[in-house]
Amino acid sequence: MAGTESSTELLNPYQKHRVLVCIQDADRLLTEIEHILDSTNSRSPFPKYIADVSPRQRERMEESIAAMRQNLLEVLERLDIAVPPPQISALHAVQASLDFVDIAITEMRPKHLRGYGEVKATAVSELNQAVEELESTVGSMYRELNGGERTE
Repeated sequence: MAGTESSTELLNPYQKHRVLVCIQDADRLLTEIEHILDSTNSRSPFPKYIADVSPRQRERMEESIAAMRQNLLEVLERLDIAVPPPQISALHAVQASLDFVDIAITEMRPKHLRGYGEVKATAVSELNQAVEELESTVGSMYRELNGGERTE
């Protein structure tokens, strides 16, 4: 019996924390599987994965993931480990990702490409126009999120 912990508890606080971290890691990996499955239906022009999962396999995986998550929650409940609430604002996370999209687009400007060789004069206006169009789209996305202006 150690210090102030209850003799009826199965695990001490450090053990509970470790179990929680392991279960959160398993859930994170399940989320990655979901993203992989979802990405096969993505409209991205640069798909990472080949769409070789059949609809039936996808359905079975989704059912298995849901069952696994239920099992993970049951383990936490049996071990008297609380599920922590979400800590990150989805709005803030999307805004931060848009910031990185904006940076990636800005790096397409001719002045950023000069380190890779001379940029042809005919390409300068084409690049600047493409960046302005893309930045305009990012600006629209910021406004949709914020109901107006981009937040800094």
